[in-house]
Amino acid sequence: MDSAITLKAESQQALLHFARDTVQNQCLSAHAPSPSRALRAQIPARAGAFVTLKIGKALRGCIGTFDANRALVDVVHEMAIAASTRDPRFHPVRKEELAQLHFAISVLGPPRPVVSLEEIVVGRHGLIVGLGRQRGVLLAKVPWSMAGIVTSFYQ
Repeated sequence: MDSAITLKAESQQALLHFARDTVQNQCLSAHAPSPSRALRAQIPARAGAFVTLKIGKALRGCIGTFDANRALVDVVHEMAIAASTRDPRFHPVRKEELAQLHFAISVLGPPRPVVSLEEIVVGRHGLIVGLGRQRGVLLAKVPWSMAGIVTSFYQ
């Protein structure tokens, strides 16, 4: 059974717009307002997510969480701020970069153990790998062109 989270195109665009607004507000005023009631009503799902920022084809920030116990809009809000200000690989996004940023959001379904490699569909399933207390993730789709939302599901 596939327990993937499906978002309508208008909800995907609303989340992308919200992520962009969040980063712009954070960068310009150091304050990013919380999601509106209307956005919460439009996207009531609870899910983990990653927010990826790029300038051209170059990664500019990517942070996410597997935690699916919070509202997706709250997760996107927090991860957009984190990707733009706290990715340890990059300095915080500067206002001069805002117009060049491209956004992608990977929405994560619930993880499940994989018994066989045949269960994994490249481009659809992501992988969480771990050793001891360390974990890493390979998102299902890491876009070369980030014109829209990326929806990745973990099973």
